[in-house]
Amino acid sequence: MNPWTEERVRQLDTDTITAFGIRLVSRHANAAEMVELIEFACAATEANVNMFVARAHYDSKQSCCSFELSAALDGAGQAAEQALLSAALRTLSQFLWKGGIHHGRDAPDPSEPL
Repeated sequence: MNPWTEERVRQLDTDTITAFGIRLVSRHANAAEMVELIEFACAATEANVNMFVARAHYDSKQSCCSFELSAALDGAGQAAEQALLSAALRTLSQFLWKGGIHHGRDAPDPSEPL
């Protein structure tokens, strides 16, 4: 058994980095979670909505990402909110959005048969 793949093993030297102005946190310094968080920060930046995310936190125990969003997002309009949601759906496996759990990244399309 590879000790690096066991649950709650810190795979990275750090559990927090800042990318494109977004504080990215993986509760247990999980490498796969941090990859998703960095990809989210890149996608949000490409969509020019990174400034609306103060923090993205992956709770390793729950396998779910949550966000601390800027109050400025409320005034930015529906397009900015949709761009953030789209970035999350493309890059994060599971995340909390407006009180609901969403599945993205490699989630099967619900219109396609399993």
